[in-house]
Parts: sequence; structure tokens; C-alpha cells
Amino acid sequence: MAKEVQELLGISMEKLREMVSADTVVGSPLVIDGVTLIPVSRITCGLVGGGADQLTANATFAGGSGAGINVVPLAFIVVRDGQVTVQPIKSHPDVLDSAISMIPGTVDKLVGMINNIAARDRGNEQ
Repeated sequence: MAKEVQELLGISMEKLREMVSADTVVGSPLVIDGVTLIPVSRITCGLVGGGADQLTANATFAGGSGAGINVVPLAFIVVRDGQVTVQPIKSHPDVLDSAISMIPGTVDKLVGMINNIAARDRGNEQ
């Protein structure tokens, strides 16, 4: 089972890497009327996966994985007449934004709890 779960998570991580890159955090420069604007964002990612083996005589493995990404624009780096400034984007996140930003930490805690339960169950079987 460990090999199958590793493959699931490996594929999910690869897809996550395709979506998130340094170009996402610091975006491509935009030139407008001689002023260069470079967008800067914060990215939060979460990844979860798991599986079970020996479900039935015909199915020896079942598993799944998922990932989530939250991109929040933070500021623009402004280059004008040789001067560089940072212009923050003022935003007031709503409750949904706050909840989404908590997901990666919550997923980590859940995975840890599941691993502890599985380890305890394996210990009881012996």
C-alpha cells in the first residue's frame, strides 16, 4: 500500500508544482505608460492523500489525494523613473478567505491524527 500512496502523492505534488511556480508569487512585469508593475502574491497550498489495502478479494488497493491552492495578491513593485517602490494592496479578507487560509494547517493536523490512530491500531493487531 505504501508504494501506491507514494505514487498518488507524487502525482499530486507534480500537478501542484505545475500550477504554482515562482512566476505565481512574483508575476510577470507589466509596462504601462513607461511604468513597470510587478505583481506579488501570497500562495497557500494544501495536499492530502491516503489509501487502504485488502478491501475485497478483487480490489487490493483504493486511495485518493487532493490539493488546494489559495492565491492572494499582496502588492505591486512599481518601477518609475528609476525609482522602485512597493504599493501594498489593501484588502479586508472575509470569513471565507480566513477559513481557506487555515486549511493547510488543519489538514496537517488531521493527517497526523489519522497516522496516530493507524499506528495504534497496527499495534493492537499484533
